Amino acid sequence: MSLLAQFSSLPGYTERYEYLVEIGRACAPLTLLEKIEQNSISGCTSKVWCVTKLENGMMHIRAESRSQVINGMLALLLDELGGLTPLQILSFDEKKLMDAGVFAVLTPTRASGLSAVLRYLKVTAAVYLHQNNNERV
Repeated sequence: MSLLAQFSSLPGYTERYEYLVEIGRACAPLTLLEKIEQNSISGCTSKVWCVTKLENGMMHIRAESRSQVINGMLALLLDELGGLTPLQILSFDEKKLMDAGVFAVLTPTRASGLSAVLRYLKVTAAVYLHQNNNERV
């Protein structure tokens, strides 16, 4: 069962918020060399760093924040997107997160930050897709 499915199966706000904190604590941290300005995502209240790479046509994504709740949000998102192709990431609909109730447990600034992370990942996916298309020509 995906992290998002587990999250959406929880009965209420408190359980869902605690789950975000719990999975946020379990996230593997980025290295100090990865926590550089070039890897930071603008539009987030708390600092968020994101490292991506394209390997065998699939995007591999790692991210971290100083906040455990935000790390939990990142874990939910990366569990959904990690290992997908750039085209699949571009077609990911934020509505899936809304329908699961993710935005209902977030403050407006954190919800905006989550949207910013998704936009960043879609832009990155578009760049990888463009690079791959240019390499084939």
